Amino acid sequence: MDKVNFIHTEVGTDIIISLSFDEDTEFGIDGFTIIRTPKFEFALMPYERGACLNWDEETDVREIIKEITSLGNELTFVSNIRSYQFDISKVSKDEINQLWKTIDRINFDSSIKITSKRNA
Repeated sequence: MDKVNFIHTEVGTDIIISLSFDEDTEFGIDGFTIIRTPKFEFALMPYERGACLNWDEETDVREIIKEITSLGNELTFVSNIRSYQFDISKVSKDEINQLWKTIDRINFDSSIKITSKRNA
């Protein structure tokens, strides 16, 4: 399981959650980004709407987040394609609080199943 070094969130036209890792992660990446642009979703087909994973790799497949689970220091994202587990033990409480505020914004339509939230 990859350890998250820090979390960056941004709320504007796009709602963005980015997790940063050391190099040589399980998925061969150093960043994991979820993005949603509610302002322009009306132009998409219903099955294309929602929070998407944004990778460095080029692909025509939209990977949509379907579920987020938090158990202790383990954060799991399940998409329409696969699941990703991360260790957030190195991340500050402020970053984790901001993460959940942004998840609430990104999930304005309850399209993502939240199976467990953080321990307060």
